[in-house]
Amino acid sequence: METAGRQLMPLEWRDGLSVGVVEIDKQHKELIRRINSFICCVNEGQGKDKLENLFTFMERYALTHFECEEAHMDRTAYPSKVGHVKKHQEFIRMFSLLKSQVAKDGASLHVVASAQRYLCDWVVFHVSTMDMELGKHLRERA
Repeated sequence: METAGRQLMPLEWRDGLSVGVVEIDKQHKELIRRINSFICCVNEGQGKDKLENLFTFMERYALTHFECEEAHMDRTAYPSKVGHVKKHQEFIRMFSLLKSQVAKDGASLHVVASAQRYLCDWVVFHVSTMDMELGKHLRERA
């Protein structure tokens, strides 16, 4: 599979992405590791073959990780829970659309690139904004 001559760049875990909650940081690191594995496959022309594996992981991840964060929110009466959960639901909805597109049209270059771009953008933005606020709240309540 061609990536239009461009190599996709992997995400890098950096301390600035740490929310300061070991369980959540560990899950975020695993997510980044999985996305990077997918990016590597895309760069090697194997993105179509690996997209199904990524989708399977992401479905489990979304359920497990979001439930974990939301349990922390419930336990600590997180004041921004409604907006945060809404973002989780938007992710699940968008991910479902990507998965439906693959089921309907196959894993085209466009779909693979869209999945990679969406996942990277969402993870970096969500972790560095919403999850950072949640981490601050959880640390204050610890």
